[in-house]
Amino acid sequence: MSVGHVLVVAKAKVVCAEQGAQPCGKVALVAGNPPLDAGLARITTGTADNQVARLGVTMQAVARVTKDAQVIKSGTATGVTLGIVVDPDVAVPIQYDTGVKTVRGFLIKPDPSTSGPLIDHGDSGAPWLLTDGRGKALPLLAGVNVGFPAQGSGFPQDCALACHAEDVMKALGVTLWRPDALAPAPVPFIAAPAHAPPAPMLVATREAAILRGLPSQTANRLDGLAPGQLVHVLATRDGWAQVSLKGDNLIDGFVWADLLRPPG
Repeated sequence: MSVGHVLVVAKAKVVCAEQGAQPCGKVALVAGNPPLDAGLARITTGTADNQVARLGVTMQAVARVTKDAQVIKSGTATGVTLGIVVDPDVAVPIQYDTGVKTVRGFLIKPDPSTSGPLIDHGDSGAPWLLTDGRGKALPLLAGVNVGFPAQGSGFPQDCALACHAEDVMKALGVTLWRPDALAPAPVPFIAAPAHAPPAPMLVATREAAILRGLPSQTANRLDGLAPGQLVHVLATRDGWAQVSLKGDNLIDGFVWADLLRPPG
C-alpha cells in the first residue's frame, strides 16, 4: 500500500491521504472467498487532504463499476492513468512475497488514450474513480488498486486489479468521510443518506432504458435497463432519476425519470 495514497483512519472515517503523509498500519488480506487485499492506516505525522492528489476531486460517494466503464486513478508510481473495466467481478491470482494468492475485484485494461504503463509497483492502494466517459474524474470511488495479475495466470500483464470500494469498506467496517463543508461536486446530485430507504421503481418502457454516468442525454452509457427491471431511486432532479440497482444506496447511474413507474 502506497504511502501517498491510502485509506486512512481519521475520526473513525476514511479519507485519502495527501502525498507525503507518513501513515502507520498493517496491510492484510481480508477474509473472503476469494479474499480482498485491503488495509487501514492511521496518520501519526503529516497531514491529510480530502482531495485525491492530482485529480482535484473529493470522494463523496461509493459507486460500482460496470463492464466497459472508464475509470481513472492517481498513483504514486505512475501518476494519473485512465483505464477501461474489462471484467467487473473477477478473481485474479496476484504475486506476493509469500507466494501467489487469488484476490477478488474488477479487472482494468489501459484506456486507448493512455500511454505508458497503467500501474506499477508503488501504486498499490491508489483510488480508482469513475469518470464522465471523457477522462474527467467524478467524486465516485469505485475501487482500491491491488496490482498486476501474476505471471502465467492467463490474465494480461498490462491490466490492473482493483478491489471494489464497497466490498473493502464493508469488510473493514468503515465509511467514506464526507465533512459538511465539502466543495460542490462535479456531479449534479449525490445519493440520499443511508437512513433514507430508496424508492423501488420499475422500468416502464417497452424498449431498454439507458443507464448513464451523468444526468445528460450525451453522457456515457453505462448499461441498458430491461423493461420491467426493478431499480431503486435515490433522488430525482431536472427530469433525471439517480438510481441504485441493488437498493443499497450506492450510485449506479442516472436514467430519465419518465421511463420509470412504481411497481404494482
